[in-house]
Amino acid sequence: MQHAVQIETVINAETIRTFPELQPLLGHRVRVTVDPLEQDVLEDPYQPSSQIGRLALQARDAYIASGGRLMSAEDIAEEVRQRRGGRSDV
Repeated sequence: MQHAVQIETVINAETIRTFPELQPLLGHRVRVTVDPLEQDVLEDPYQPSSQIGRLALQARDAYIASGGRLMSAEDIAEEVRQRRGGRSDV
């Protein structure tokens, strides 16, 4: 059985982008307690029906497991802008 983990951090702008509901805590130091859930609660009920969908889901899961983070639409647009040398798509 896994034990709960406590994390102390300061809520910053990146945290707000991920969890906008924490906006009132911007700049505050917080302690978060993470309790493990039952395994069946963690499983994603979505199962793609096509082979390409299953491969895409496997690639996503491998990316997350290796430490990758999912990006919002704004994060993706910013990365595209940076890769274009700071130019907008206008």
